[in-house]
Amino acid sequence: MNNDIKKRAEQIKCNIENSKLTIYDPLTPQDEKYWYPDAELEFILKEYMLGKSYIGQATKTRSKSINQDICRALGYPIPSTFKRTRPRFLGQNFDKYAQQKNNLQIWNEEVSLTRRYCLIFLNDDNFVVNIKVLSGATLSKYDTTGKLTTKYQANILSKFDNGTTLLSNTDTLQIQKAFQNFDKITSTSPADYPTVSELMPIKNLFDKLKTLEGVQFKSSGKSRTDGDYVQDLVYKCLGYKEYKENGQLPDLMNQLLEIKSQQARTIDLGLFNPNDKQPLQIPAINGYVPTVSDIRYAIFYCENDGKLVTITKIYLVTGQDFFKYFHQFGGKKQNKKIQMHLSPDLWNN
Repeated sequence: MNNDIKKRAEQIKCNIENSKLTIYDPLTPQDEKYWYPDAELEFILKEYMLGKSYIGQATKTRSKSINQDICRALGYPIPSTFKRTRPRFLGQNFDKYAQQKNNLQIWNEEVSLTRRYCLIFLNDDNFVVNIKVLSGATLSKYDTTGKLTTKYQANILSKFDNGTTLLSNTDTLQIQKAFQNFDKITSTSPADYPTVSELMPIKNLFDKLKTLEGVQFKSSGKSRTDGDYVQDLVYKCLGYKEYKENGQLPDLMNQLLEIKSQQARTIDLGLFNPNDKQPLQIPAINGYVPTVSDIRYAIFYCENDGKLVTITKIYLVTGQDFFKYFHQFGGKKQNKKIQMHLSPDLWNN
């Protein structure tokens, strides 16, 4: 490490600590006493954060902890709440992304050529293994497609957030007509197509799923892995011998059931709105091909204390009724993201 970079970075940190500046006071390279050039910014963040552990923290908690550590590293006071500014760290003109994979996702905006991007790389155990500060111009080179992926997001309306509830008392009329002869589940795989005799009515399905309220399991430290475990609990609860999905919508095809495991309020709905009338790519039942709106959505809200994940409440609702109880972000708009594949060299160099 260049000793001049180290010396300048440490002096800038001291200047900020002795000032009244916050991370939201905009600076430019002309503010030499308080502005971290790229190399100095990367050095001071590495100096404080390399090797730090965020093990056991849910994604949202980890993000806040990292934001707090960035403030400490740079010499800024930690705000009581982090504002949703663009960029997030307005004072030094950078956004931060915590990465455990090479797939970087930037939501609802283009890469800014005049902004800086701080990439914090964590290993599978949530230890910081590298930090890179890239200009927008450099980062944009990884965006080889220029394609925006769109996804829908929502959260539950507060007046309905009252604990485990069957929000839809009946299935959609079309499902009631097509699946009238439920007997029992005979399929061994949740990925099998639904049949007339084994699609459980929504009330019966809820009676099974609500028994998972209060269940606890060891936290993996990764919300996606914890979500996979919730999914496996559902498969076991319903009596399937194999715990797998076909990678399509819905997760549990045999019961037309989409499973959402939530450690935060925001629900990622994927590429389809729940009330979409688009038909699923499955064989017709009694002449009817179920649509996205016929899917049953099971929302499992979970609390993670860093050691254990607890299923605290469960909601079950049809896609058709979904927006009676949940608020869609941006009205009828989709949230857009850029996805880019980062070079593996960034992890180590």
